Formats: sequence, structure tokens, C-alpha cells
Amino acid sequence: MNLAKTDRINKLLDRIKGYGPRIVNLNLNRITLTNAVTVTSVNGPAFTFINGQGTNATPIRCAYVGQDATLSGFSLTNGWSTTHGGGVMCHFGIVSNCVMKSNLANNLGGGAAADTFGTYVDCLIEDNDASGGGGVHGGLLVNCEVRGNRSSSFGGGIWQGTLNNCLIVSNSTGSSGGGSYQATLHDCELIGNVAASTGGGALEGTLNRCTLTGNSAMHGGGAYGGTVLNNCLITGNRTANTGGGTYGCMLNNCTVSGNTAGIVDHEPFPD
Repeated sequence: MNLAKTDRINKLLDRIKGYGPRIVNLNLNRITLTNAVTVTSVNGPAFTFINGQGTNATPIRCAYVGQDATLSGFSLTNGWSTTHGGGVMCHFGIVSNCVMKSNLANNLGGGAAADTFGTYVDCLIEDNDASGGGGVHGGLLVNCEVRGNRSSSFGGGIWQGTLNNCLIVSNSTGSSGGGSYQATLHDCELIGNVAASTGGGALEGTLNRCTLTGNSAMHGGGAYGGTVLNNCLITGNRTANTGGGTYGCMLNNCTVSGNTAGIVDHEPFPD
């Protein structure tokens, strides 16, 4: 389904599925927004679904949102990308009030991916998988929740991008950066993220006025090497080895308390 008419607002009812996909951004897409079009649902993401319905032979991403386009009020599920963004790829567009759940990317951004100017607002990105950035790769996220995503390499929740006032919770990685990797975070909470190796909460990147609590890893339960933390609270994080709160990071005006090293009460990376 291709929606590309400029300055038109399309209101789509209850469920979208089965429309002929189109190849954009090296991937088949169930819905493709290529011009300055706004697509919004009537009943919101709890009742309105875009189903990628991809298979190993024919992976289909749920949506591609191009320059100056907006997608609002949908659940995007079962999408699959051979590159980035299993649920949605946002290229200079806006995705708002959407749920990206149970999507897969072979490379980066299982739930969502974006270039520098792609924006996600008031979205839930949950239970997605990718090689890196299980939830999200890149872009700007505002008032979003990134929950329960998984990656096999870096960034269980997030790989790069900028996040403002977001919740990053219960993400996991088979490598490093359980919550975020190489991202810039402002006023965010990183809670209960897990890394098999380093940086349960965060690896590299910059965190401003953030709270890191209940994260765990082998090294650096809260944050690990190269991460810059400004005015952050780092409390209640755990590691099986060194740096219960942080290890090898730069801290400016931060509070570090109640973290433990050498003990975790569960496996650093669950099966």
C-alpha cells in the first residue's frame, strides 16, 4: 500500500493488513509514506494494527515513513527487515503514539530505525529483536518507552540516537550496553537492563540528568567505559565482577550509592 498524496490526511479504520508491499530502503514495506502525508488511526494503537507478516523468504517491514510524512496511532507488529527497522523505518519523518512490538531486523533496530532527523514521539517500543539495537537504532525519541527488547551484539534497547524523557527498562543484550549503546540521553530512566558483558544500563554515549537503577552486567552494572554521566543518579545496580555502579566512565556531579560488585542474583543474560 503506497500513500503518497501531498497534504492529505488519511484516517484508516480498525485493521490494515494484506496490502501489496512496496520496496523502499532496500526492504519490502507493508505501508509506504513517501511525501508530506499524515496517516492517523481513528481508534488508536490498541485497536488499529499494521501487520508486516514477513517470512524468511519474503521479509516485510510494517512501515516506511519518508520525509515530512507522519504516522500516528497504530500498532506495528510482526514486521521483518533484512537491514534496519523491522517495525518501521523513519527517514526525516515523524512517528507518534504508536506501538512497535514483536518485530525483527537482521541488522539494527528491531522495532524501529531512523536517520538523524527521524522522530518518535509518545511511542512504546517493546519485545523486538535485532543483531544490534534490539528496540531502536538512531533518530530522536521523545517521551517514549523502550521495554523488553533484545540484541545479540550491542544495545539491547537502543543503539545510538538522542532520547528525551524516555523510559528504558528490562532490555537485554548478549554483549554490551543492555539499555543503551552510544546514545545521548536527557532526563531518562534506565531500569533493570541486562548485559552479558559490559554496561548493564549504558555503554559509551552521554547521559544528562538520568537515573540508572537495577541494571546488571559482568562489568559496569550501571554504565561502562567511555560513558559520560552528568548530574545522574546511579543506585542499586549490580555486577558479577567489577564496577557495580560504573566502570571506566566520566562522572560529573553524580550520586552513586547502593551498588554492588561481585554478586548478581540472576544470570547476567537470561536464556
